[in-house]
Amino acid sequence: MILKVFLADDEPLALRRLELAIARVPETEIAGSATNGVDALNVIQSTQPDLVILDIDMPGLSGIELASALGRVASVAVVFLTAHDRFAVEAFNAAAVDYLLKPLDEARLRVAIDRARALAEARAGAARAIQLEGMLNAAPAREPPSPAPAKLGFWVSHRSETIRISIDDIVWFGVDGDYVIIHTAAAEYLVHESLARLETRLGGEFMRAHRNAIIRTAAIDAIDRSTPGRLSVRLANGDLVPVSRPYQRKIAQLAR
Repeated sequence: MILKVFLADDEPLALRRLELAIARVPETEIAGSATNGVDALNVIQSTQPDLVILDIDMPGLSGIELASALGRVASVAVVFLTAHDRFAVEAFNAAAVDYLLKPLDEARLRVAIDRARALAEARAGAARAIQLEGMLNAAPAREPPSPAPAKLGFWVSHRSETIRISIDDIVWFGVDGDYVIIHTAAAEYLVHESLARLETRLGGEFMRAHRNAIIRTAAIDAIDRSTPGRLSVRLANGDLVPVSRPYQRKIAQLAR
């Protein structure tokens, strides 16, 4: 699919560099750009891009404020590109797909774009599944099935198929609007579920990292304490997930 990308950065030179980098990524097109958060929100609402790449420091609305507003009005993947590493928890709480640091690393940017593309495809598949479910619900009422326990895995729509994701293959769970993102070592998938409800079905091998993330403890490859007062975990699939303060002590104890 052609991924429509919107860019927002208050530095014209940084914005131009990002535009050139996006132009070198196959099957992408730039849906527009803005140098302040208010203009960005207005244009995003009208153009409905698949992916928005945001700076943090912008006039009008900050990148965090813009991402939070987008979560209420649009179904769009958000990637942050910023010079600051201290906003990672806030970014993931705003359901960011990825968090990149300046200066721009084009290889890392392509990883983020691939992730956003996979989520856009998964979202389209999940929408088709919900449509089918609505058609089935219109049929004569039957006794609703009990929710499948998480140990049996998750059935997800993926392209033209419905596939089962084994619980043993899952590295962590994130959030994308009304969906939960299932992160495995190979890909990401969406299920129409709340993270709070899903948490009640998971066993003790999973634990919260922050409001929008649940991680498999056995998938933690490293605990990063390089920034005073902050903690992140690097997981088996390479993702770096920030840990919010209420969960830091419990996760830090895993390394003892």
